[in-house]
Amino acid sequence: MKNSSNTTLLALMIALSNLDTPLNDDEKDILSEISEEFSVDTDDWDSIQPSLMEIIESNSELNTLFLNAKSQLLALGDSLPDDFFPKKNELAELQKSSEEGKTRGGLPITDDSDFEDDFQGINNMTIDILSQTNPQEVAKKSTFVDRIKQHLQLEL
Repeated sequence: MKNSSNTTLLALMIALSNLDTPLNDDEKDILSEISEEFSVDTDDWDSIQPSLMEIIESNSELNTLFLNAKSQLLALGDSLPDDFFPKKNELAELQKSSEEGKTRGGLPITDDSDFEDDFQGINNMTIDILSQTNPQEVAKKSTFVDRIKQHLQLEL
């Protein structure tokens, strides 16, 4: 993966989808705050990453899953196919199917076209998943996250 933020965000989504122990309310609140901060300025990765890493590292199971997913993604290099990145219609579907439509934030979806670039799609998907009242369950339902996980299993 070319961009370290892409790798970190994808690894987090994979880790959340594999997490067996539910996140506690404080962890959910912090992830929601990070999502809100990230949605305001997706270019400010340097200020967002430390907070994100702190919450990941504070949960030992999440951290283990995150590190495993990140190492698998890094081992792929740049070989992740373009069609594996999220599309706007997937984000819209995720928003519709999420826990009674409850979100703490999230981005509006205006059409079914692709995002301008892979980075924008990953950012938007992450922002929306982390803004949900139960991000762990939403990540598990994400077809985008599932595609990435299946690709990792085939590659490694």
